[in-house]
Amino acid sequence: MDKKKCIQCENVIVGRTDKKFCSNTCRSRYFYSLNAEFNAHKSKVHEILRKNRAILAELNPSGKCIVDKQLLNEKDFNFNFFTTLYRTKSGHVYWFCYDYGFRKFTKNNAYQLVRWQSYMAQCTSMNVEKHIKVHS
Repeated sequence: MDKKKCIQCENVIVGRTDKKFCSNTCRSRYFYSLNAEFNAHKSKVHEILRKNRAILAELNPSGKCIVDKQLLNEKDFNFNFFTTLYRTKSGHVYWFCYDYGFRKFTKNNAYQLVRWQSYMAQCTSMNVEKHIKVHS
């Protein structure tokens, strides 16, 4: 009778007949390897969001300010990554990286930076128009 082998390391499995792994370590390694590509992508996205948040926090210690786009670009801010959209009653859209947000002024190259406020939770939306021209 053939002995059943671990699908991760191919060691002989001892114990129940329906076991697929010889140990918890092999089970964890197997499932980690299945998700490795996704985990790598998720880590890259998370790192970009953390960097964006750190930049916004550094430039906005008071909770509300205006900065030039050039300053954000110099710090390698990535405008394509954000966690939440917030639309004001007057129609302005803010892109947030966790608790710090930004919006572009329409007439110049400046951005308003803000800090998240509790009242904003009622108006948060990920369904703002699909074709908002973000940062031209």
